Amino acid sequence: MDLIGESHDACLAFMGTLGYRRTRRLERLDSARALTGWIADTGLLSTSASAGPEDLDQAILLREAIYRLATAKLEGRRLAPTDVEILNDWATRPTVTCRLRSGHLVRQGTVTQVLANLARDAVELLGSSQSQWLRECDDPECTRLYVDRSRGHRRRWCGMEVCGNRVKAAEYRKRQRADPGSQG
Repeated sequence: MDLIGESHDACLAFMGTLGYRRTRRLERLDSARALTGWIADTGLLSTSASAGPEDLDQAILLREAIYRLATAKLEGRRLAPTDVEILNDWATRPTVTCRLRSGHLVRQGTVTQVLANLARDAVELLGSSQSQWLRECDDPECTRLYVDRSRGHRRRWCGMEVCGNRVKAAEYRKRQRADPGSQG
C-alpha cells in the first residue's frame, strides 16, 4: 500500500488507522509492532524502523489531533488550539530524509521522523484550498476521511472496493424488498 502517490494520502490513511469511530472502533495501531508494520506497508520509509511503546503513544496522540482538526475543518467549526499546537509541534520536527541511490529513491528515518512527515502532510492539507474537498465516507458505519478529487466533486465513499459496494448492495436489497417484482 504505497501511499506516496497522491497528495495527502499518507495523513488520510494515518487518520484511518482507527476505523468505525462511531460504532465498533477498529484500532489498527493496537501495538508498537502494528505501528512498525503500518509504516512499512505505507512505503513512507525504504528501510525498516522499529516503533516502541512511547512511539505508539505519540502516534495515537498525533493521529487523534489530526482527526479532530480535519473533522472541525470539514464541519466548519473552530480548530481547537491544543490540537493545532500538537500538530504544529510535530510539523516542525526533523523529517525523513530522501536520497537518490543507484537511480532509486531511498527514504530513511525513524518513527519520529515519519510522524513529523505525517504532521507536515496534515498541515499542508488542512491549510490549503484542498481542504474544501475533504469529505467523510457516506457509509454510515465508516468514518474514513478523503479528499474528493473526482471531476464533479460528487464522490460519496472513501473507496468503492468496500464501502461503495456495501452501500450500493444494501440500497439494491432495500429496493428489492420494497418491490419484489422488479428486476433491478
